[in-house]
Amino acid sequence: MCYDFKGDYMNYYEEIIDRIKTLLKENKHQEASSLLKEELSMPYIPFAYQQELEALSASVETNYSMSSFTDEELEEYLHSSYDKQLKAVTVLDKLNLRHYQDMINRYLSHQPNRLVASLLIESLIMQNIDYEVTYCIEDISYTFIPCFVEQPAQSDGYQKAKSLFDMYLNHNPSLHKMAMDLLIQECMLSLPITYDEKEGEAIGYYILQYLYKMFHEEEALNELNGYYPQYCLLEGKLICLNIDI
Repeated sequence: MCYDFKGDYMNYYEEIIDRIKTLLKENKHQEASSLLKEELSMPYIPFAYQQELEALSASVETNYSMSSFTDEELEEYLHSSYDKQLKAVTVLDKLNLRHYQDMINRYLSHQPNRLVASLLIESLIMQNIDYEVTYCIEDISYTFIPCFVEQPAQSDGYQKAKSLFDMYLNHNPSLHKMAMDLLIQECMLSLPITYDEKEGEAIGYYILQYLYKMFHEEEALNELNGYYPQYCLLEGKLICLNIDI
């Protein structure tokens, strides 16, 4: 499938997401829910927008049912389907996570869904949680204290990658947003690990490479490779482009 580089479809999804957020602000939850269901039923959704639509959908559902959740139901949801895990984590984000240490550790220590786990870890970081957490994913175990983990957008790696997008994509706001969405997802999915400046440069390069190849921008890709020959012969593996929901 080939798209025009300026990407009318990107503008379409940005407008849809803005419309849904406006409906939610106006407390028109039913209209927002119907629009979300319609969009999420489409056979293809660009990855950069799919996660935001799913998060909005979970948030809409949570507004209806959060008060009815018991701790037992939250625990059950955390060890159920992807949709139920996402809903449980959305509920937990609105609660005081200091009271859910055991539940959270049981979930994170048993090979959880990586995307959902990253959202939960972000909530732990944002709430400045000071108890020890064990996270096991892909046969690797991490033990960390959330309050000592840097927020993804504050890391040197994030800032370095963003500076590359500002340099190469400043003329195309839609594509710049797509690159930033991928960067945010990459940094989120890597939690509790954060990236330094050198790693951020590589991630920025691989995201640009991915977008240029997607839109068949050979001239832009050749220019990029000319500046970063140390990366162009390597196969970059981005978590956000290889994750199974």
